[in-house]
Amino acid sequence: MRKPSVLVVWLTVFIDLVGFGIVVPLVPVFAKRFDATSYTIGLVLASFSLLQFVFAPVWGKLSDRIGRRPVLIISTAGAAISYVIFAFGSGQAEATKALIILGLARAFAGAFGGNITVAQAYIADITPPENRSKKMGLVGMAFGLGFIFGPAIGGFSLKHIGITGPGWVAAGLCAVNFLLTLIVLPESRQPSSEHVQGRPHVAQWLHTLAQPGIGLLVLVFFFSTLCFSCFEVTLVLLVCKNFGLDIHNDATTGTVAIYLFVYSGLIAAYVQGGMIGRVVKRFGEPKVIAGSLVITAMSFAMFPFIKGSGLLSWKILTQP
Repeated sequence: MRKPSVLVVWLTVFIDLVGFGIVVPLVPVFAKRFDATSYTIGLVLASFSLLQFVFAPVWGKLSDRIGRRPVLIISTAGAAISYVIFAFGSGQAEATKALIILGLARAFAGAFGGNITVAQAYIADITPPENRSKKMGLVGMAFGLGFIFGPAIGGFSLKHIGITGPGWVAAGLCAVNFLLTLIVLPESRQPSSEHVQGRPHVAQWLHTLAQPGIGLLVLVFFFSTLCFSCFEVTLVLLVCKNFGLDIHNDATTGTVAIYLFVYSGLIAAYVQGGMIGRVVKRFGEPKVIAGSLVITAMSFAMFPFIKGSGLLSWKILTQP
């Protein structure tokens, strides 16, 4: 196993998720700033996932043919360009033009959003089978840390640089990621590497869902991710509305992102990085999955009813 390669791949995932975490919580804020309807905000956000769903398998198959490194270079370059488009769109004065550009930016990011999957394939290429689970955990670690640092950087840049700040910061980080991949990362794919017979996109999904147990887990993961996405993209809007805060004030929305998302990320990192192992050992995976879904549902159900008024409530919410 080549440790420098693992480090670069880890940084690739980490920086990619930092960039993602910088802009995604603020997309609805930007859209609301341009008086977008709830449907339009959802459409802007969904464009990323729709294009990623279509193109991620394409990037995976292409990496099997031409190698992991070229695909990682292309995807990181695409991510940097998407955030440049995002910064340009967020600074537009005309609402319709701004929303169209923001939607195109998220769609472009989704179309080039295959680097995490290819990064996992890279780890599999250079790691013996008996160590793959452990090394794949590094990808999960980078994923979690990206969601901690991303919202914090996004909120800080929005507060201190301005409305275009998050997009430019994310673009800069992805440009660094691109250079690291281009200069440092060697190719991992070898002619003797393991090869799994691929299926067409929809056929692969149907095959996976038909597997006993696996199909159920995929559905559980899908719905839990769906719920978390709803939480992530609406939390700032909800808090600003329920606490009477000015969503058009960059300092306010930046502070909301910093406090709430970083707090959530730290709790998630603690649970996933340490506590979860002890809980699973004691209760087993099925009970932990079921219990976590119930607890998550209860916490989400309380959000609309947490209300306050003005500055006093905001001070209470943001006390250290």
